[in-house]
Amino acid sequence: MAYTLFEGRRIYSERLGDGSKTVIFGHGNLASANSWRLMMPYLPLDRKNVFIDFPGFGKSDNVSPTTVEHCADALIAWQEYWHLEPAVYVGHSMGAVIGLMAALRGARFSKMVLIGCGPADGYPMTDQMRASFLMLSQNPPLIEAMTRKNNEPFGLAEDILKEIIADAVRCVPQGYTEMADSLAGVRMSTHLGTLSVPITFLHGDRDGVVPVDWIRPTVAAAHGKLVVLEGQVHLPMLVEPERFAATLEKEL
Repeated sequence: MAYTLFEGRRIYSERLGDGSKTVIFGHGNLASANSWRLMMPYLPLDRKNVFIDFPGFGKSDNVSPTTVEHCADALIAWQEYWHLEPAVYVGHSMGAVIGLMAALRGARFSKMVLIGCGPADGYPMTDQMRASFLMLSQNPPLIEAMTRKNNEPFGLAEDILKEIIADAVRCVPQGYTEMADSLAGVRMSTHLGTLSVPITFLHGDRDGVVPVDWIRPTVAAAHGKLVVLEGQVHLPMLVEPERFAATLEKEL
């Protein structure tokens, strides 16, 4: 797998393993398939593990507008193109919200596992946060410095760290402005009850990006299952990839 077209622009994806079962992985904001890189060695190879870069992120082209709704449409078109139906969908943060929107728009998922999912009725974005995002979008060197500092505690290899930094810089400006506003503006809760797909929410009790109490109304609206991960933060696949891969497998 490599590129397919969506509205005349390229959408990148990569595959690990092969088999009759398919698991699709969708990344968070300011990121790409690299989010799952450390966890990949611990995934079973007797199935298709497929990693997508949403439009405007990673190796995919920009396809305006960069919104939850438009990325959901891209995900559906991409899934249909590669005949990955039905599939288990694993989404992280922004990718979890996009997955919910895609499911509401007709994506064929047999199950969903959502990690550090944003609230279905909008991330509580403050004016200060918007100002910070705007400042970052105008200062790539600052993005690089902050991304390096934020990821240093994970002990990542330098080549992987450089890819993550490149992803964060690559998202200027769409990830810091359009997508941030879109995540704040989504309103899905009243519709989640119409979904028949089983949904499990995995959420760290130390998640400082999306505190676990913020996601409880979304879990209830979706009639989902909440699994609180003790001691885990917003990026468990980077902090403890082997342990988190084992936790994830129990829910797939």
